[in-house]
Amino acid sequence: MIAQCYQNGIILFKDHLLDGTIAIMEGEEDEIKAIISSKATCAYDGKTLLVPGIFEAKNSKERVDALIEFACCCKSKEIWSKILHNTGDNDELSIDESKRIRAKDLGRKTL
Repeated sequence: MIAQCYQNGIILFKDHLLDGTIAIMEGEEDEIKAIISSKATCAYDGKTLLVPGIFEAKNSKERVDALIEFACCCKSKEIWSKILHNTGDNDELSIDESKRIRAKDLGRKTL
């Protein structure tokens, strides 16, 4: 499942990337929907999910910044969820391992 959004910030979930959308994150449907839903803004209709800050942005740079911040926030939540609930092979991660994984996925260097 791919969480993706249009330029106007409307988020949708599909099995493939649609023309005119930008991918936010990819993974298992239930996990992706839970993470995105917990961080997204809900539109007035009570159903549509929006990337926070895109609608209010004054220019393209602010829209891109809002999308990047949202994607990083969602990715961070996904990473910590995996760390807290063990890895796929049920081995606990050490603190150093968890820092390396989080830093790598967020594009940062560890000390």
